[in-house]
Amino acid sequence: MSYISALNLINVVTRTRETITSDGMGGTTSTSTTITIGKAALWTAGNGKRLISDELMAISSHILVCVPTDDINSDDTITYSSQTYEITGNPDNVMQKGVIQVVPLKLVT
Repeated sequence: MSYISALNLINVVTRTRETITSDGMGGTTSTSTTITIGKAALWTAGNGKRLISDELMAISSHILVCVPTDDINSDDTITYSSQTYEITGNPDNVMQKGVIQVVPLKLVT
């Protein structure tokens, strides 16, 4: 049985990446690129804030699991079922290279 089947990676999510470039006249322009990720799972991880090192910090409310080739980085935004999620940490390939990627998320809307 493959990891994709075992982890139930059947959801379709989108990844949006904003790229800021120079406009050549001292300013910047912004463009957004959206890519569909067809093999993913989104799991609830909890919610709220926690006291960490004497500071109240937001924690991850959800976990996105996908294949590492989906090219997700910490500045991206994830959308699933009309809800937007912000990435709260670095995507991590926790099992072995090229098998599965875990991404911590926080529900924004």
